[in-house]
Parts: sequence; C-alpha cells; structure tokens
Amino acid sequence: MGYIEQLGIAASILPILLRGLVVTIQATVLGFFIALVVGLLWAALKAAPLKIVSWPATIITEFLRDTPLLIQLFFL
Repeated sequence: MGYIEQLGIAASILPILLRGLVVTIQATVLGFFIALVVGLLWAALKAAPLKIVSWPATIITEFLRDTPLLIQLFFL
C-alpha cells in the first residue's frame, strides 16, 4: 500500500474523527459544568454553620478521599 492510498484512507475517515472530536468536546464541557455546580453545592454544604448539614457532607467527603476508586465502584 502506497503513501497516496494511505492518505486516501485517512481522508475517508476524517469526517468520522471530526464528529468524534465534537462529541468529546461537548462531553468535556458538560462534565465540567456539572462538576462545577456539584462542587460548589458540596462546598456550601461543608461550610454551613449547622452541624447537621456540614457533618454528613464532611463524612462523605472523607470517605471518597480515603477509599480507592475500585472500592467506591463496588459500593455503587
């Protein structure tokens, strides 16, 4: 297979790759905004002056920090 044929194959899959790039960027931006909102709400819960609100948020935060991801996945 020559160089020109390889370029032809690469050019033929370029639209598929570009669609994948767009989906990846959309998922990244959406994930960023979801994480931003959830993170700000979680920080507000932890900073709340009422212990009944801040204590559970702190416990869950420490659980997530102190356990490996695989263990968290088993819980889910």
